[in-house]
Amino acid sequence: MYASLTQLFLYKMVFLAELLVAEAIFARRLRPRRHFLPRAVAALVCCFAFAYWFPLARYTVLYNSVMFFSIFAVTLAALAFCFEENGWNLLFCALVGYTVQHIAFVVNDTAVVLFRLDTLLSRMGSLTDPYSNTQRTGAWNPLEIICYLDCYVLVYWYLGYFLSRRMKRGEDLSLGRKPLIVLAGVLVAVDIWFNMITVMNPDATRQTVLLENAYNLLCCALALVLQFGTLTRQKLAQNNEILQQMLDQKEKQYKIRRESMELVDIKYHDLKHQLGLLRSQMSEQALKGMEEAVDRYRTAVRTGNEHLDIILMEKAMLCQKHGMDFSVIADGAALDFLDPTDLYSLFGNALENAMEYLETVPQREKRFVHVSGRRTGQLVVIRVENYCDGPALAPGGTLPATSKQDKAFHGFGMRSIQLTAEKYGGQFSVQAQGHLFALNVLLPRPQPAAN
Repeated sequence: MYASLTQLFLYKMVFLAELLVAEAIFARRLRPRRHFLPRAVAALVCCFAFAYWFPLARYTVLYNSVMFFSIFAVTLAALAFCFEENGWNLLFCALVGYTVQHIAFVVNDTAVVLFRLDTLLSRMGSLTDPYSNTQRTGAWNPLEIICYLDCYVLVYWYLGYFLSRRMKRGEDLSLGRKPLIVLAGVLVAVDIWFNMITVMNPDATRQTVLLENAYNLLCCALALVLQFGTLTRQKLAQNNEILQQMLDQKEKQYKIRRESMELVDIKYHDLKHQLGLLRSQMSEQALKGMEEAVDRYRTAVRTGNEHLDIILMEKAMLCQKHGMDFSVIADGAALDFLDPTDLYSLFGNALENAMEYLETVPQREKRFVHVSGRRTGQLVVIRVENYCDGPALAPGGTLPATSKQDKAFHGFGMRSIQLTAEKYGGQFSVQAQGHLFALNVLLPRPQPAAN
């Protein structure tokens, strides 16, 4: 059966290689199984063996379509053998790879027809017809090879680079979009079916081929939009849901802390009163030691804003506990237009980020946090400063690089601050200069209502 190597026989091997390369571009984001290298080698051997031994019993649109889809199914099984992912993630990567491979095939075919390379190659007796049952004679023409490599390399590089950036290792690529993944798969299958009808039609004209190729590219683009466009929207929705949960949690935490601080306030004054009654019965040194011990539970912060005082008092006590210097110069009355929950989210997240970093600084004298808030005209400027040793900003220079072990929720604290600033029409920025890291929030004060 394979004594005479027909062009279709050769192309099914080339197609498998193209498909595996395209799938590998996106499979890089998947989690490999143990002993990945021997698994990958075994999978490659099985895939090429399957393609080699798949019989070319007929040269029809239906049979050829079944053959190519069968090869695709084998590559999907190979992905499952090599990567530890759920079936939907594997199907997502395999479909994207098949779509990119088909786009490269159509672009190459369009270039050959559009620039009339088919006519030139036909005259030279070296035109390749991948779906032909005729035997291949002679080597490939260098012009044909250059056009093939240019089209495939450019398409694979461009789409592989920009699309794979939207995928992260270990994430769920389905994200509740299973029907859309299936729809994209059906769309690609139908597109390839119609393309097969065109390329195997001996009466197809140059115009019909170009029109069919334009339709193919449109269908493939739509399939990619269905997969990656909804992936982006689902990620945004998921991030917004997490942010909302964090804001709700912050509101509950603020209420609990307010009640706790009020209780501490009461106990503090009770203890001070009782120490006053014991003054005549104790030595001055013993009394001083007890007063210092009591004062550790009360770090007075008075800004003129009750809600801000509660937040800053809590953080000041935590800084004192962890050996950090905490200082405040703030006009709380200038922040009276902020909702208490937004106030807690703003200052709470900023101070938690600063304290989290300072816990990694071993030198006691370098562990400081300074909070300032002042009114300048109709603007309120909030600034939180802390010591930083080395680069504190991410490579883009926008947000601090995380020091948390759990990277999944990195950035949500800063994102929450940014959203709070934007809610009031303000701006948020971070900067690092020398050994000082500063978080800045600029908020416009609302204009008083006209009488």
